[in-house]
Amino acid sequence: MKSKRGKYQYDVSEFNNYQDFIDFLDKYPEVKEFSIRHFNQMFPVINAKYDLLVELGVIDPITQPLTDLLGEETRNYTYGNTIYKTLLDFDTFIIQNNVTDKSDLRNRFPAMFYRAQRLGYTNKLHFPGKLTYNDFDSMQVIQEFVDEFNIQTRAELRRDYITIYRKYSKIKKSVGGELVFKSGIFESSHEKRLFDWVNENSDIQLVPQVYIENYRYDFVVYGTKLIIEVHGPQHFDPIRAKEAYGIENQIEKDLNKYQVAVNNGYNIIYFSYVKESIINNSNYFSFVLRNETDLLEIIQKENYIPRSMKKINNNPNRRYNFYNYEKEPVEKSEKTISWELESLSNFNKFLQQEKISSPAILKKNFKYHHGYAERKLWIPYLIYYTEPGSIGVSKNYKSIEDIQKVIDERKIKSQADLMRVSSSLVSVARKNKWLDKLKYYKGQ
Repeated sequence: MKSKRGKYQYDVSEFNNYQDFIDFLDKYPEVKEFSIRHFNQMFPVINAKYDLLVELGVIDPITQPLTDLLGEETRNYTYGNTIYKTLLDFDTFIIQNNVTDKSDLRNRFPAMFYRAQRLGYTNKLHFPGKLTYNDFDSMQVIQEFVDEFNIQTRAELRRDYITIYRKYSKIKKSVGGELVFKSGIFESSHEKRLFDWVNENSDIQLVPQVYIENYRYDFVVYGTKLIIEVHGPQHFDPIRAKEAYGIENQIEKDLNKYQVAVNNGYNIIYFSYVKESIINNSNYFSFVLRNETDLLEIIQKENYIPRSMKKINNNPNRRYNFYNYEKEPVEKSEKTISWELESLSNFNKFLQQEKISSPAILKKNFKYHHGYAERKLWIPYLIYYTEPGSIGVSKNYKSIEDIQKVIDERKIKSQADLMRVSSSLVSVARKNKWLDKLKYYKGQ
C-alpha cells in the first residue's frame, strides 16, 4: 500500500522487519528527530505495521523498540541559556515574548516552533487572548479543550495539563458529568461522543468507519445510503490541518470525498462540535450541523437533500429513498467487534469458527470485520477456513516440506497459482517466512 505524507513516500508492505524501519529513517534522517507521538501522527500506518510485526513475533519490542529510533518526548531543548522540555516551558516563552498565535511563533521563532512540533505540543500551545486556566470552570469548557487539542486519555490530560485535570476532578465531584475521549474504532472523541449519544437517545444504528473506494467515512446510517461525517477543527482551519496531518487543503479533500460518495449513490450530512465561529470563518463548502437533536430529525426525515447537494451536484433534483425507521424498525446488527478479536490469532480462530472460506465471503457477511482487518493490516495474514481433508487446512501443514509437496504434486508454477489453489497455504507460508524458499514447477 503506497502512501505519501508531504515529501515522505513509502510502501507499508515493504516494512517486514526491524531493519526496514531503520532503513526508512536513514532515508529521511530528519524523522529521527520526531517524538514518538509526532511520528504516530505523521505515519499511523507505519506505526500500525510495527505493532503487527510485534504481534507476529517478527520484532521483539524489548530489544527492538521503535522509540530507540526516535527522539524522546522528555528530551531537553535550549533556546539561549534556557532549557525547554515541558508544555509549560513553551507556554511561558510565548507569554514572555508576546507571541500571538502559531503563525507568529513560526515566523519569529522558527526553531522554537519546530521544537514544539517535534515534542507533539503544536496543537496544545496557549496564546494570549485564548482560554486561561481560570476559564475552565465547567465540564463543557474542558470537553471543548479536550476535543480541540485531541487529548486521548485522562492520563494524557493529567500529564500535560495537571491544573485543568484538577479542575475537572473537582467539577466531576461536585456536579457530576464525564469527559469523552476517543477510543477503540473511533478516530476522534467527536465521533465517539456522537455515536454514544445516538445509541442512548434513539433506535438509529450507526455503522462506523465505512470505506467507499479509497476514502473512509465516519458513519453510515444502517439500512440507508446516508453518511454522517463528524468534523473536528482541523477540517475548518488549514493551518491546523497542515500541522497535524500534513494536508495542504482539507476542504478540497472533503469535497473530493463528497463527490465520491455522491457518485456511489450516497448522501452526506456534516456534523461538528466545534465553535460556530470556527466553521463560519472557514468558507466550508457545505452546511454543518452542531446539534444532535437536529441531526436525528434530519435522519428520520425521508428524502432529505442537504444544501450542499444543491450547490455541488449536477443533478440537484435527484432524490434518495432513505430508510424510514418509523415504518420499518431495523434489525439488530453487529456494529463492532468484541475485544477478543482485537488480536490476529483470535481473528483467525473466528474465521475458522464461522467457516469463512474466502475474503469475498468475509467482506459480504462480516463487512465491518473485513474493514477492521484492513485497518489493522491483517489481510495478508488471514487464514481462511477450508473443508476438513482438503488443501489449505493450516493444521495439516506444519512445515515448509508439507507445502512444497502440494506444489510438486499439482505442478504449481507460481505464488499466484498457489493462491488460487489455496489462499490458506500462502498465508501459512507468509506467516512462517517460507514464501521466498518455496520452489515452483518450471515445466511446460
